[in-house]
Amino acid sequence: MAANVNREVQVLPDGAAIARRAAERIIEAAAAAVKEKGVFTISLAGGSTPKALYSLLATDASFRSQMPWEKTQIFFGDEVF
Repeated sequence: MAANVNREVQVLPDGAAIARRAAERIIEAAAAAVKEKGVFTISLAGGSTPKALYSLLATDASFRSQMPWEKTQIFFGDEVF
């Protein structure tokens, strides 16, 4: 049986806003994981869809400074058929 999970739907104006919100969520998750476990582990998808998000995390000074890079483990995933 599925757990009762409250979900929220957000409608954002464009792809840039979606990328910014996703970056915010990743930084929130990273901070929580580092606080709880001492490390943040993330698997990144390939392709062009997440490109704007990854660019923000890597090049935007505000996002880059908030990300605990030294405590982040990055894996790359891709589908195989």
